[in-house]
Amino acid sequence: MDQDVQPEEPGSPASTAEKAEMNRRRFLKIAALGGAGAAAAAVAAGYLTGFIRLGSTQRPAWEVSPGVVDYAKVPIPPDGSRVTLRIAQWFDYWPGTFLAESDWSFKTYMKNEYNIDVDYQIDYFLSNEELFLWVSPLNRKKYDLFFPSNYYVEIFNTTGWVYNLNKEWLPNRSHVIPTFLEQPYNRRGTEYLSLPYFWGTTGVGYRTDRIDPFDIADFGWDIFLETSYGGESLSGRMNMLDDERDVITTGLKGAGWRWQEAEGMTPSGSLPPHGVQWTSNETDLAKFESVRTYLFEARPNIFDFNSTNVIPTLQTGAAWVNQAWSGDVILAAAPDANTPFQVDYLIPKQGASWWVDAMSIHSEATNLWVAHEFLNYIHEPEVMKRLTEWNRYSCTNQTAYDLLQPMGASGQWDMRTDPRLYPDDETFKRLDLIQDVGLDVLQQIYNPLWDELKFGAPQ
Repeated sequence: MDQDVQPEEPGSPASTAEKAEMNRRRFLKIAALGGAGAAAAAVAAGYLTGFIRLGSTQRPAWEVSPGVVDYAKVPIPPDGSRVTLRIAQWFDYWPGTFLAESDWSFKTYMKNEYNIDVDYQIDYFLSNEELFLWVSPLNRKKYDLFFPSNYYVEIFNTTGWVYNLNKEWLPNRSHVIPTFLEQPYNRRGTEYLSLPYFWGTTGVGYRTDRIDPFDIADFGWDIFLETSYGGESLSGRMNMLDDERDVITTGLKGAGWRWQEAEGMTPSGSLPPHGVQWTSNETDLAKFESVRTYLFEARPNIFDFNSTNVIPTLQTGAAWVNQAWSGDVILAAAPDANTPFQVDYLIPKQGASWWVDAMSIHSEATNLWVAHEFLNYIHEPEVMKRLTEWNRYSCTNQTAYDLLQPMGASGQWDMRTDPRLYPDDETFKRLDLIQDVGLDVLQQIYNPLWDELKFGAPQ
């Protein structure tokens, strides 16, 4: 490792300016990797810049230390104000009526409640890596609110790019299922770093008119290794997500199952302490030779790594099998429609990941009070109920969950009892929460494997 990317010695006398320059040089060395590794370089830069501010070393009056806010110093906009809320959100994750001037929109709420006009500046991202690239030193985009997945909240906390929340401004957190508030990724001491938006799992979406449900249950993730099914080619009919950690998790689960078989065990997807299956957060380099082998067996069968085409390709039958997020497949299946699509969702026998998409305040935020009002409004039970019915992901708000009713003309689908959205305890034994594995593991193991898999050559 180059001298410039070595960690500093404890108690280093370097000034703030010197630290900023050292971190700038470290970032430039990593970013120089370029090419397919740009987003990965941004992640690395985030770790290395640490608590050096993106724009300048000048902090706003309310920021008492990097990422820490004294909310007594945060101004509240006066009556009659106009505020632009800057947001980075996942693609297609809320209806337009939630934002526009509708009966339930945030804009209408703020006008009626406080006589404040809210405008939006919204960027929609396709992966956590893309979001991180935007706010890294490569781009320096500034937001009031962003929606990272749980393990990226951890990384943003490490880099000092997420503010603690003011609980007093979030009374609707009382409706949130406590499990989601108390996860380790969400805490900095007694402070919360985020509120949950929705949660879900990553599994297999498939066409039931093309793949028999009993066969897909038997294959699990191994379906991506199959070149044909029922006498027809699967080439060009299977897709994986454009998501580094989700795809590598597939390799970890598939390779971990094979390892159990090779050891003479009866393989199981159950995780410690219930079993020995590999987790989504392995750091042992020796295991990744098997992971690489598994994923490169699947690679020739995958027509794309794409997170936006899951719904249309399953609905049209262009894809027979997709790695997918749970809510997308439920939306594709349309179980409340008069004629549902022949689409279903499976959590593979080898195991999978579950995740939480969180809502955090960026450390470059300027509209902290309005951002809190936005977070709090989302967890207004009737609002969260409507959002849940719209996007079909699993609800994080207990009161809103209790308000849900069976859907469809004949009430044929009750999302509250759908095991694809709310897995039972036995299924959860083979689901684990993706976590931050640290800079060294990312640089040495995960990022090179992902770049080689997606782009065809080591970066």
